[in-house]
Amino acid sequence: MVKPCLKIHDARGKFEWGDNEFDLVISLTMIHNLRAFDLEKCLRQIQRIGKSQYVTAESYRNEQEQFNLQCWALTCESFFDFDEWLWMFKKAGYEGDYEFIYFE
Repeated sequence: MVKPCLKIHDARGKFEWGDNEFDLVISLTMIHNLRAFDLEKCLRQIQRIGKSQYVTAESYRNEQEQFNLQCWALTCESFFDFDEWLWMFKKAGYEGDYEFIYFE
């Protein structure tokens, strides 16, 4: 059973857990809701506390998808295209798995 093992945490706050404390850290459609400086800190902490990591974020590949994202994702703070996400991952030292959601 997974539910008793789930941890929910405000990603803007300090991560209290130790290095590699979790086998897997998952962030599903949350990180794009952080402002860039909080996003970078969050990705660094996800990388630090998990042996494996997986994040999904909303993104865009063209102007139409950017427009759709801006209309749909009302809480989004980081409107990044594919290359900008890769830049942020590198800047934060994030080496885990990732996937993007696009609004076609």
